[in-house]
Amino acid sequence: MSTTLERRLAKECQDCEQTSYNLHPYNGAGLTHLEASLPIPPGTAYSGGTYTIDIQGEIAPGALGSWDPTHTIKSALDKIVKLLQQPDSRYPLNEEADSQFKEIQSLFRERAQEWAVKYAGAPSTETDSASYGGYNRNVIDPFVSLRYDKEAVVKAFEYVGIDRNNGEDYTPEEAYQGDILARLSDA
Repeated sequence: MSTTLERRLAKECQDCEQTSYNLHPYNGAGLTHLEASLPIPPGTAYSGGTYTIDIQGEIAPGALGSWDPTHTIKSALDKIVKLLQQPDSRYPLNEEADSQFKEIQSLFRERAQEWAVKYAGAPSTETDSASYGGYNRNVIDPFVSLRYDKEAVVKAFEYVGIDRNNGEDYTPEEAYQGDILARLSDA
């Protein structure tokens, strides 16, 4: 005979079968320790990937709201997907990503998509390198992290005559860095 908890969890798992979520016991454990795969729809920062989460413990204090008997596994998974689609700065798990989300949306979206490719199996896109004007992102991003617009940084690199170095990572000479910053300050 199963307990009330086991019956409820079995029912909630069954309810999730009608969704795009793949829910199953973690490493063969019972229903009290689950793993879920969550596909994220296109058009969002983390799109294209499938995120696998270990359902045990909290995501972030307060992120899912206070527990209520009417909350279900499905409602918790729906909230997680919503947070991946539209992050909520009240519950940041990664301070750097939260800062980018609030202040430099374009950089946040690019990094999130990069993580989606690396950690969630999202397809990579070729538009990323094009948006850096052929420069390696690691050459451009230090200036973007100083709150300059990426397109303005690329234009400053072109104006100063910085070599694209075939898209390879390198550090421009200090004198060039000063020229780039001067150009960005004038813009």
